[in-house]
Amino acid sequence: MIKLIKDQWPLLGFGFLFTFASAFGQTFFIGEFAPALKQAFGLSDGGLGTLYFCGTLASSLVLIYTGGLIDRMPLARYALLVLCGLLAGVLLIASASHWLLLVPAFFLLRQCGQGLSIHIYASTMGRYFHARRGRALALSGLGLTLAESSFPWIMIVALAGLGWRGTWLAAAGAILVLMLFSQLLLKRSHRVQTFDASGQCVAQAGADLPIHETRASLSRAQAIRGLFFYAQFYITACFGFIVTAAFFFRKALAEAKGWEPETLAQGLSTYALMSLLGYMIAGPTVDRFGSIRTAWLPFVTFIPCLLVLALGQSDASFWVAFGLMGFAHGLLSTIGNAVWPEAYGTRHLGAIRALASGIAIFSTAAAPMVFGAAMDWGASITQILLVCQIWVVSAAALAFALPWLRPRRDAL
Repeated sequence: MIKLIKDQWPLLGFGFLFTFASAFGQTFFIGEFAPALKQAFGLSDGGLGTLYFCGTLASSLVLIYTGGLIDRMPLARYALLVLCGLLAGVLLIASASHWLLLVPAFFLLRQCGQGLSIHIYASTMGRYFHARRGRALALSGLGLTLAESSFPWIMIVALAGLGWRGTWLAAAGAILVLMLFSQLLLKRSHRVQTFDASGQCVAQAGADLPIHETRASLSRAQAIRGLFFYAQFYITACFGFIVTAAFFFRKALAEAKGWEPETLAQGLSTYALMSLLGYMIAGPTVDRFGSIRTAWLPFVTFIPCLLVLALGQSDASFWVAFGLMGFAHGLLSTIGNAVWPEAYGTRHLGAIRALASGIAIFSTAAAPMVFGAAMDWGASITQILLVCQIWVVSAAALAFALPWLRPRRDAL
């Protein structure tokens, strides 16, 4: 990995900044403001979850189109537009005077943060790396790990000193800095070139990326005709749905089990540290064995994670559960993002990932609303998590079957 960093640090740094930037639209960050938003606008858990669902649902639908633009637009311009959209969302939620404004704010945060920022990272690493794709995805993905480990502690201080609106304004300042550095890093990357005559993004030849792929790339229309696309979506949607809900309602979970705010921050730091370990293991594993053959690995820790989170009562159980969840996240983020270029090639990678991400984000949009509605109706989080375990076990079984569902790509 040291040689990869030395050779390609500007492009890896670009991906790192975008995974970090995605944190401002991730549920773990927005969820920190849930109590303040409910109090400021007189919302219940279910009401806030429904607004979050509406904004995220709209984001998932629009992402199917906006995500595909990365195949046809210069990367620097595309990246700048995404960060501008993220900045607009942050400023809108900071100045919101009515609960209706939360819907477009959530839309922009989810579209440009959790959606397109991750899309830029995964598409860029998947397109410009080949033999070392797993390592590139793992190293760049650490930007989100940094945010996950530091933000919970920063948020405690920021919310106490600046209030919830002031904290969002501080986030806007951070995004402006990310705009500047992301553009500078992209200009320093010798691997990223201009578009060729057909409008397809290309990369310079290198030890890990030949000029031409040896197998044909499949289009989005071809991808959705096979079972593999839907199987991979089912696997990733399972994880996204449950983790989104766990992060969004973690304070409600803490209240139900008597956990202190410091315990939450410690648990989230454990999550981030274990996700770091997951990234570091997944990168070399993907490069050696392939992502499709290792798609089952994240479930080794995700299945026991839910059991501990649902049934545990002590502070230690929260740390253990979120540690296991973080490890699974590090594995899945690297393996899952490597699956698409391995299965379908890189020519239409942006369009295929956009469709898959749009559908997956729809599942994350439904999570707070479903969990919130169930809680409003009297179900406990423990009962909900135990029901979710059925989905997790079935997704794990399907992950084992992925190699037999691999799409066929004819040689060029």
